[in-house]
Amino acid sequence: MSQKKDVFKNVKENNNNNIDENNENNSTSENGTGNKRKRNQEHTVVSIEEVADNENFLYEEARYQLRESNVDIETIACTYSENPRSQLIFTCLDCFPDKYVALCYGCSVDCHLYHKVEELFTKRYTRCDCGTKKTPNQKCSLDPEKPFTANIGNKYNHNYLGKYCWCNKEYKYEDNVVMYQCLNCQDWFHSECIEKDNNNNNNNK
Repeated sequence: MSQKKDVFKNVKENNNNNIDENNENNSTSENGTGNKRKRNQEHTVVSIEEVADNENFLYEEARYQLRESNVDIETIACTYSENPRSQLIFTCLDCFPDKYVALCYGCSVDCHLYHKVEELFTKRYTRCDCGTKKTPNQKCSLDPEKPFTANIGNKYNHNYLGKYCWCNKEYKYEDNVVMYQCLNCQDWFHSECIEKDNNNNNNNK
């Protein structure tokens, strides 16, 4: 893996604005004898303006990612009719918790609205599986007439199960971790795991 370190790109990281750090509030209260005692409490204080600013930031970031992936954010449509291509891919962990299923942006926000949808970022030469042989019990509402066949050209990995990296862990937004995408296999790797692998390779030389 150390030979691939130069192709790690496309940082996947938490863009959380680190809204506020914990604050300590010291309050005093009278006890029965008139002596004062201090009580320390930890609070996280967030204003409604900060929440709104963070939501707007995430919204604009999502729109930017979609534009960079050549997704028409004004028109919701399934991309199945197009040839397999590099595109932004999602999967639904509610409908397919143990299956490899690729969803285009349109199907992720229409056919699987309000579901637990996992964004997998850009995948090469991939076609939408929604309503195909991969999902026999589900029709695609955006393209209900698509052929009931399998997309044999699609390449899948554990990302479609919501797992990433050699450590095979889930990506949790709140963990504030940095991840890199390998341009060869297109899996995502934690920076700590990459550093650990490089150190192991150097020790074995």
